[in-house]
Amino acid sequence: EAREIDAVRLALAAQGIELDARYVVDASEIPAVLGAAVAAGWNKTKRSVDAIWYRADPMLVDATTFDFLVGFTRRLRIPLLTPIAAEFTKAGATMSVSVDPVSVGSQAANIAKRILWRGVDAGTIGVEEAVGGKVTINQDAIRALGLDIADEHLPFIDEFVTDADDGGDGAAK
Repeated sequence: EAREIDAVRLALAAQGIELDARYVVDASEIPAVLGAAVAAGWNKTKRSVDAIWYRADPMLVDATTFDFLVGFTRRLRIPLLTPIAAEFTKAGATMSVSVDPVSVGSQAANIAKRILWRGVDAGTIGVEEAVGGKVTINQDAIRALGLDIADEHLPFIDEFVTDADDGGDGAAK
Protein backbone atom coordinates (compact mmCIF):
# COMPACT_ATOMS: atom_id res chain seq x y z
CA GLU A 1 0.00 0.00 0.00
CA ALA A 2 2.77 2.45 0.87
CA ARG A 3 4.49 1.76 -2.48
CA GLU A 4 1.22 2.40 -4.31
CA ILE A 5 0.78 5.74 -2.54
CA ASP A 6 4.42 6.65 -3.26
CA ALA A 7 3.92 5.85 -6.95
CA VAL A 8 0.79 8.05 -7.04
CA ARG A 9 2.65 10.81 -5.18
CA LEU A 10 5.46 10.75 -7.78
CA ALA A 11 3.07 10.72 -10.73
CA LEU A 12 1.14 13.67 -9.29
CA ALA A 13 4.35 15.57 -8.47
CA ALA A 14 5.33 15.30 -12.14
CA GLN A 15 2.09 17.17 -12.87
CA GLY A 16 2.75 19.81 -10.20
CA ILE A 17 0.25 18.32 -7.74
CA GLU A 18 1.11 17.62 -4.11
CA LEU A 19 -0.43 14.56 -2.47
CA ASP A 20 -0.85 14.77 1.30
CA ALA A 21 -1.66 11.16 2.25
CA ARG A 22 -3.18 10.52 5.65
CA TYR A 23 -3.44 7.00 7.03
CA VAL A 24 -6.21 5.60 9.20
CA VAL A 25 -6.71 2.14 10.64
CA ASP A 26 -10.41 2.39 11.42
CA ALA A 27 -13.24 4.27 9.71
CA SER A 28 -14.02 6.06 12.97
CA GLU A 29 -10.69 7.94 12.62
CA ILE A 30 -11.60 9.52 9.28
CA PRO A 31 -13.50 12.62 10.54
CA ALA A 32 -10.70 13.71 12.87
CA VAL A 33 -7.86 12.91 10.46
CA LEU A 34 -9.61 14.57 7.53
CA GLY A 35 -10.54 17.60 9.59
CA ALA A 36 -6.91 18.04 10.71
CA ALA A 37 -5.60 17.58 7.16
CA VAL A 38 -7.96 20.17 5.71
CA ALA A 39 -7.25 22.61 8.56
CA ALA A 40 -3.51 22.21 7.94
CA GLY A 41 -4.03 22.77 4.23
CA TRP A 42 -6.05 25.90 4.82
CA ASN A 43 -3.38 27.21 7.16
CA LYS A 44 -0.63 26.83 4.53
CA THR A 45 -2.29 29.21 2.09
CA LYS A 46 -5.74 30.66 1.67
CA ARG A 47 -6.95 27.33 0.28
CA SER A 48 -4.53 24.64 -0.73
CA VAL A 49 -6.82 21.64 -0.49
CA ASP A 50 -8.16 21.17 -3.99
CA ALA A 51 -9.69 17.70 -3.67
CA ILE A 52 -10.11 14.72 -1.36
CA TRP A 53 -9.19 11.34 -2.85
CA TYR A 54 -10.97 8.50 -1.06
CA ARG A 55 -9.13 5.28 -1.84
CA ALA A 56 -12.16 3.19 -0.87
CA ASP A 57 -10.20 0.65 1.16
CA PRO A 58 -12.58 -2.28 1.82
CA MET A 59 -11.77 -2.06 5.54
CA LEU A 60 -12.86 1.59 5.66
CA VAL A 61 -15.92 1.65 3.41
CA ASP A 62 -19.29 1.93 5.06
CA ALA A 63 -22.34 4.08 4.40
CA THR A 64 -21.83 6.26 7.50
CA THR A 65 -18.25 7.12 6.61
CA PHE A 66 -19.06 7.77 2.99
CA ASP A 67 -22.05 9.97 3.87
CA PHE A 68 -19.76 11.93 6.21
CA LEU A 69 -17.23 12.41 3.39
CA VAL A 70 -19.88 13.60 0.93
CA GLY A 71 -21.32 16.08 3.44
CA PHE A 72 -17.89 17.27 4.61
CA THR A 73 -16.55 17.87 1.11
CA ARG A 74 -19.71 19.57 -0.13
CA ARG A 75 -19.84 21.87 2.91
CA LEU A 76 -16.26 22.95 2.23
CA ARG A 77 -16.78 22.92 -1.55
CA ILE A 78 -13.98 20.40 -2.12
CA PRO A 79 -14.39 17.73 -4.82
CA LEU A 80 -14.50 14.13 -3.56
CA LEU A 81 -12.71 11.73 -5.92
CA THR A 82 -13.13 7.96 -5.74
CA PRO A 83 -11.84 4.96 -7.67
CA ILE A 84 -15.16 3.12 -8.07
CA ALA A 85 -17.27 4.69 -10.77
CA ALA A 86 -20.96 3.99 -10.49
CA GLU A 87 -21.39 3.12 -6.83
CA PHE A 88 -19.62 6.03 -5.15
CA THR A 89 -20.30 8.67 -7.79
CA LYS A 90 -24.03 7.94 -7.72
CA ALA A 91 -23.87 8.11 -3.92
CA GLY A 92 -22.47 11.66 -4.00
CA ALA A 93 -18.77 11.63 -4.92
CA THR A 94 -17.87 14.33 -7.41
CA MET A 95 -15.90 12.17 -9.80
CA SER A 96 -14.42 8.73 -10.17
CA VAL A 97 -11.85 7.18 -12.42
CA SER A 98 -12.03 3.42 -12.56
CA VAL A 99 -11.18 0.48 -14.72
CA ASP A 100 -13.65 -0.02 -17.56
CA PRO A 101 -15.14 -3.53 -17.17
CA VAL A 102 -15.72 -3.91 -20.92
CA SER A 103 -12.06 -3.12 -21.65
CA VAL A 104 -10.91 -5.52 -18.95
CA GLY A 105 -13.16 -8.25 -20.35
CA SER A 106 -11.72 -7.71 -23.81
CA GLN A 107 -8.21 -7.80 -22.40
CA ALA A 108 -8.96 -11.06 -20.53
CA ALA A 109 -10.36 -12.58 -23.73
CA ASN A 110 -7.17 -11.67 -25.60
CA ILE A 111 -5.05 -13.30 -22.89
CA ALA A 112 -7.21 -16.44 -23.01
CA LYS A 113 -6.87 -16.50 -26.80
CA ARG A 114 -3.07 -16.32 -26.52
CA ILE A 115 -3.10 -19.25 -24.11
CA LEU A 116 -5.76 -21.45 -25.72
CA TRP A 117 -5.25 -20.80 -29.42
CA ARG A 118 -1.62 -19.83 -29.71
CA GLY A 119 -0.29 -22.15 -27.01
CA VAL A 120 1.44 -19.44 -24.99
CA ASP A 121 2.41 -20.72 -21.53
CA ALA A 122 0.16 -18.88 -19.04
CA GLY A 123 3.10 -18.61 -16.63
CA THR A 124 4.99 -16.44 -19.11
CA ILE A 125 2.27 -13.82 -19.47
CA GLY A 126 2.51 -12.24 -16.02
CA VAL A 127 0.33 -9.51 -14.61
CA GLU A 128 -0.80 -6.87 -17.08
CA GLU A 129 -1.97 -3.36 -16.38
CA ALA A 130 -5.68 -2.89 -16.99
CA VAL A 131 -6.41 -1.26 -20.32
CA GLY A 132 -9.15 1.33 -20.50
CA GLY A 133 -10.60 3.57 -17.86
CA LYS A 134 -13.96 5.07 -17.10
CA VAL A 135 -14.53 8.63 -15.89
CA THR A 136 -17.85 9.25 -14.16
CA ILE A 137 -19.05 12.70 -13.05
CA ASN A 138 -21.86 13.44 -10.60
CA GLN A 139 -23.74 16.46 -11.97
CA ASP A 140 -25.37 17.26 -8.60
CA ALA A 141 -21.96 17.35 -6.93
CA ILE A 142 -20.53 19.56 -9.67
CA ARG A 143 -23.42 22.00 -9.19
CA ALA A 144 -23.15 21.91 -5.38
CA LEU A 145 -19.46 22.80 -5.65
CA GLY A 146 -20.10 25.59 -8.13
CA LEU A 147 -17.87 23.96 -10.74
CA ASP A 148 -18.13 23.95 -14.51
CA ILE A 149 -16.72 21.36 -16.89
CA ALA A 150 -14.92 22.90 -19.83
CA ASP A 151 -16.22 21.77 -23.21
CA GLU A 152 -12.81 20.40 -24.20
CA HIS A 153 -13.00 17.91 -21.28
CA LEU A 154 -16.42 16.50 -22.20
CA PRO A 155 -15.09 13.87 -24.67
CA PHE A 156 -13.08 12.28 -21.81
CA ILE A 157 -16.12 11.77 -19.56
CA ASP A 158 -17.78 8.39 -20.01
CA GLU A 159 -20.85 8.84 -17.82
CA PHE A 160 -22.80 11.55 -16.06
CA VAL A 161 -24.88 10.57 -13.01
CA THR A 162 -26.84 12.36 -10.28
CA ASP A 163 -27.28 11.71 -6.58
CA ALA A 164 -30.77 10.36 -7.32
CA ASP A 165 -29.28 7.60 -9.47
CA ASP A 166 -28.41 5.63 -6.30
CA GLY A 167 -32.01 5.04 -5.34
CA GLY A 168 -32.53 8.41 -3.70
CA ASP A 169 -31.10 7.91 -0.21
CA GLY A 170 -27.55 9.14 -0.94
CA ALA A 171 -25.99 6.24 0.96
CA ALA A 172 -23.09 4.26 -0.41
CA LYS A 173 -24.13 0.87 -1.66
